Amino acid sequence: MADITYRRRGEFRNDEVNEQHAAACEHQLTDDDRRNLAKRHSLDSATAPVGANLAGLQ
Repeated sequence: MADITYRRRGEFRNDEVNEQHAAACEHQLTDDDRRNLAKRHSLDSATAPVGANLAGLQ
């Protein structure tokens, strides 16, 4: 079992979040700029990296 460290306003790559969003919402993979969206429209965020991969974004 991998250790998950939660980070407030942690960095993430667009491709990681786009893959997770497509899987969760069951749609085709897009090339959206989710980093910019999060910076403009989110009051706060948290990332959950596991090693070099992103396990989650809230």
